Amino acid sequence: MVTFFLQEGDYLRFFLYQATESKKVQNRKIRNLILVFVTIVFLSVVLYLNRQSTLVKFILAVCVFILIFYPFYFKWRYKSFYKTYIKQNFQDKIGIKTSIWLQEHNLIIESNEIKQVFSLDEIKEIVEIKENYFLYIESGDYIILPRSEKNVIEDLIKGIIAEIKSEIVFSDRKSWQW
Repeated sequence: MVTFFLQEGDYLRFFLYQATESKKVQNRKIRNLILVFVTIVFLSVVLYLNRQSTLVKFILAVCVFILIFYPFYFKWRYKSFYKTYIKQNFQDKIGIKTSIWLQEHNLIIESNEIKQVFSLDEIKEIVEIKENYFLYIESGDYIILPRSEKNVIEDLIKGIIAEIKSEIVFSDRKSWQW
């Protein structure tokens, strides 16, 4: 049995990891950047045709500035959004004692007198990042495990992998950064 406490940072890393893996989020990032770029270029062309060369140079300088700093803004915006989301929706789960263990080919999670049982065959992917493990369940659920109890959690993950009969995807993303 492993006992741990999930913190706000654990949930934040999970949602930020999800965002980096999401094609929808990546497409939105590219679409917004292109939209800003096209708008600025259009404005520059209109000003150039009206012989406002000083403003054109200024607008193009702003465009370069935006192209350089947009990725930082995008990351800040998503991080800020997820922090607010976690505070609103997961406040009752932060800092709560949670226990997890293997029993008869099942993964059992217990916290606040709520007990969840997952068959090990339902686990479709295990992702390892520097600070956490994420277990994805076929039903769309997920389990976040902090690596604060590193050896005990790693033993649990090895036990899960050893007992699973079906193929499981194990993703080593220790180098992942937001």
